[in-house]
Amino acid sequence: MYPDDFDVHLIMTSVHDVDDDWLWGRLAQPSFKYKIQEPKHGIEYITAIQDRSICESETPAAASHGHIVWDAAIALADYCQESKLDCKHVLELGAGIGLVGMTLSAMGCPNVVLSDQRYCLPLLEKNIAENFPATHPLPPRTAELQWGDDKASAAFKNVDLIVASDVIYNSSVFPLLYRTLDKIASPSTVVLFCYEVRNADLEAEFFAGLRRHGYTCDEIAFSSSQVEYPEEIHLIRVQKTERHVMA
Repeated sequence: MYPDDFDVHLIMTSVHDVDDDWLWGRLAQPSFKYKIQEPKHGIEYITAIQDRSICESETPAAASHGHIVWDAAIALADYCQESKLDCKHVLELGAGIGLVGMTLSAMGCPNVVLSDQRYCLPLLEKNIAENFPATHPLPPRTAELQWGDDKASAAFKNVDLIVASDVIYNSSVFPLLYRTLDKIASPSTVVLFCYEVRNADLEAEFFAGLRRHGYTCDEIAFSSSQVEYPEEIHLIRVQKTERHVMA
């Protein structure tokens, strides 16, 4: 599948030197490097470690895909970089490896939390340790967050940006995700969902539900200077309005 000289530490800045099959083939790699265009505190690359074995208590019956950086996460990280988002308190939902949140930290965002279920936290912490030295002034931190848990959600204050990639593939958790957004987001909070279309009806149902609860949902037309994305990737900006109704 891969050329003999394919580097397991695939560097995203080499995108113009490799074809798309190489680039998207990174899913099979144990790690790859993602370029930070305007790094702060000397972090020029994020090394994404993809290691399912680190996810604790993971069983086939409740398998997670959080040990892989999916295409939508790269698209969202690229958007954050190219848009130069001005944010101070960021929460990544369903962070998995935490590429988007770590990218925002490397860009200089002072307060970034990477949240996921408990068994995903060891891999998140390993990725943070790999990329942010002990001398870094404000590394991202991890937090367990089970969607729908009001007590856990209440711990997040003054969040001005929520990011989430490929988290809307299971309709059974939509009410829980709505409730978590209700508890954490304010009308000034920007929420960015990026996803690859897998079930268009289900994804439309998710955003229709947000609109019913009084959120605006606007698609962002975005193209990256680093890579040409598959057409199935969409980026949606969500914001709470005065018409908001609790889930």
